[in-house]
Formats: sequence, C-alpha cells, structure tokens
Amino acid sequence: MKAFPINRDFYFFGSFLIGLYIVANTLQTVVQMWVGYQMFWLPSFGSWLLVTCAIYLLPSLFLLKYYHQNQYRLAFFGAMASSIMVLLQVIVLTAILRARQLQDFYNPVLYLLLFAGLVHAAGLLTSDARKKPLLKTVGLGLGIVNVILLISLTWILLSGNKSSTGIFVQKLAEWTTIAGGLVWALFIRQFMGERSLLKEEQVSTESRKSIADIYAFFSFMGVFFILLFGFMLVKQGYYNTHATPAARKMANPYEFRSYTSSKGETLQYRFLKPLDYEPGKKYPMVVCLHGGAGWGTDNTRQFDGSLAAQMLSDYTNREKYQAFLFVPQCPPMHSWGGIPAYKAIDSLVFEAMAALEKEFDIDEKRRYVMGSSLGGYGTWHFISTRPEMFAAAIPVSGEGDPDFAKEIVDVPVWAFHGRTDVNVPVSGSQHIIQAVKNAGGSPRYTEYPDRGHDIWKQVRETPGLMAWMFAQKKE
Repeated sequence: MKAFPINRDFYFFGSFLIGLYIVANTLQTVVQMWVGYQMFWLPSFGSWLLVTCAIYLLPSLFLLKYYHQNQYRLAFFGAMASSIMVLLQVIVLTAILRARQLQDFYNPVLYLLLFAGLVHAAGLLTSDARKKPLLKTVGLGLGIVNVILLISLTWILLSGNKSSTGIFVQKLAEWTTIAGGLVWALFIRQFMGERSLLKEEQVSTESRKSIADIYAFFSFMGVFFILLFGFMLVKQGYYNTHATPAARKMANPYEFRSYTSSKGETLQYRFLKPLDYEPGKKYPMVVCLHGGAGWGTDNTRQFDGSLAAQMLSDYTNREKYQAFLFVPQCPPMHSWGGIPAYKAIDSLVFEAMAALEKEFDIDEKRRYVMGSSLGGYGTWHFISTRPEMFAAAIPVSGEGDPDFAKEIVDVPVWAFHGRTDVNVPVSGSQHIIQAVKNAGGSPRYTEYPDRGHDIWKQVRETPGLMAWMFAQKKE
C-alpha cells in the first residue's frame, strides 16, 4: 500500500479505473442481453473474461486502500471478499468452458459473491462511511442491487426462465447488473470531490512521476484490452445472432420449412431435394446436425455450423451423391441430445423426419446422420437411441455415452476428434469408440494428434469419406 499513497493522482487514476469497470460491466451485460448465454461460448469470451476480471480487481485495490486508510473495516472485508469471489468465479467459469468441469460450483460461488456484496454494502451503511452522503448512497444502491440479484437467481434456479415470469426475472437481473455497475459512478464523484480538497503534494518530481507512470500504464492497458476484446466480443456476438453471407448464400437453394408437433413445439429446418430429382424414385436422406455456431431461430444460421450441409451443398457432391438434405436448426441453449445441461429436441427431429418420409420417397434403408461439436453429441445420441433408423453416422468432435455401446455395434460409424480439443475432450470419442469395439463393433476412428476442436477442414478433406457413408445400407 505504501507505493500508492492517497493523493491527487491516487484519486484521479482510481476514478479512471472505476470508469473502465463501469464500461466493461455495461458492455458485457448488453452483449449477454443481445445474444443470451451463447455469449459464454464465443471464441473471444475467455480472453474477455480475464480482462474484465483484471478491470474489476484494479479499482477494487484502490477501494481497499481507501477503506483501510479511512478505517471502514466492514466495507474493507466486504470488498476483499467480493474480490476473492470474483477470482473464484473466473476460475470456475473457465473450468466449465474449457473442460466441462466444476459446473456444480458455479451457482454456490454466485451466491457467495452476492452475499459478499451485501457485506460490502452493509459496511458503507454502518461504518463512518455513512457520514459521507455519496458513500451512504453507494451502500444503499449496492444493497438493493445484490438483494434483487439474489432473489432473481433463486427464482430462476427454482422455477427456470422459460415462462413469461421467468423471462421477466431474467431481464430484471440483467438491467439490475447494469444498474449495479452504474452505482460505482458515485465512487468517482466522491473521489473527485475529495481530490479537489487536497493540495499539491510536497514530494520529489521523480518519485511522483514514477507512481504516475504506474497508474498510467495500468490505465492504458485497461483501455487497450477493453477496446480490443470488446470489439471482438461485439463482432462475434453479431455473427452469433446473424447468419454470415456465406450461410445465406448456401441456404438459398433449400426450402424454408418448419414442423409443429401435437404439443405445439416447432422445429425450423431447411430441406433440399436431390439434384435432378425424379418423383417416385427413392433417395437416401442425410440429417445434417449443426454445432453451437448454428444455434438460433432464423432458419439460416445452421449452415454456419453444419459441416455436413457445407460439404453436401457443394455442387460436385450434390451431383455425385444424390440425396435429400435435412438441415434442422436447434434453438439457443437446447441440444440434439447427449448433453445433460441442455433440453434435447431429438424427438421433435424424429417426428419431422417421419413427416418428410410421408411426403417424399426417402429410402428408409439409407438414412445418414452427421454432425460436429454440438452436432457430434447429437450424432452419437441419435444412433444410440434410434440405432435402427440410421445406416451410418459421422460424429465429429462430439461425445457418446459408452453405456449405449451394445446398441450401436451394428451401425457403421466413422468418428473424428482432435487430441488437443479443450472444448470437447478427446476422451469423449475415445471412450465410446473403445466401448463399441469391446461390444463387438468395428467403428472407424480418426484422431488428429496436433489439432484441437476445429478440425472441420481436415474432415472435409478426408479421402473417401462421403463415398464411405453413401455406400452404407441397412440390411
């Protein structure tokens, strides 16, 4: 603390960093309101998470120094606990995003963070800090914000956020988070007010310049990284809610369709007839399951995330492999199946397929399924739960359940995975492949030793892959 004396520079740069935190907090919440929980899976979010953690902790250090200097002990311990909980939250969230671990710890950490915020607020309302109207107002504001967020979190965990009330509570929590960041602006007003009362320090110019350089460095880095990763987050958020020009172009030849079940559930999908289609002639059908990049409700973005659709939309492949192409779109935060945290829509897909088979001459002995990432999970899930339906499957960067190995021994499978994949660990493919082999099956498996999650190019260039799939036929 000695290197950062409470002087005019301290107040100025402390206020500046608090301003950066307000900007970062507001930007992140706005992006989350825009794209939903898909924000957490944006490629730049991991880097943004580290930046916002630092942006929060730096002004927190200034507050801790300020509270310590003024002997606001309860506020000091509340701010300290909040800082520790933010660090823990970042660690847990990183483990969830990178390795699908520690999911059960995330909500307890959120509760601890909110309770620490209440302690912080109580410290400003009960210590000598309450004698300063702005700090008292901060304490009141933080208290209200944390109470609302505690109630919202509890409501969502107990009741979910799918009902109209749940959606309202979710929106209330998001706006409250923005308001909670803006409350910190009162710290800036307090700091700048106290700064105006101080005289110029009688210290050596060299010593003061050294400290000012440290303040300036962290301020510059904060601005630089917020601009850099904030731009990336917004850009990726845009493309996560809008189909790319390439996807829109690819979708043009496909019919825009939807299926509604007897329960009122709707599946949006695109459908393409074989090139040179002849009514009355039977053709195979390929179910093209997209990954997380295709989540949405626009019935177009699935082409950004569907490796199968991208490969089979190519004119050469359409000419060589005459088939119906069925490209469904999974709503945000749902899945094709195989991922416990997300509601599965597999039954809806199967119903839509049955409806198509009543309308078109689809060869029931030559149904194929291919998917990557989220679609890789779905591909394994589809053949595990409906093995009699599919003549072949190509799961890419997915994970299957070894308990279903006996069910799929007779389904021809060619799986792909990158050994260094941190999104879906390679064990997700290795375990199910070994289990199927142990059960008497003979699946094909290609593993890239130096590749991670994104192996789409390598799979696309695999010699004979499409020829292998279309050669398979149910007995």
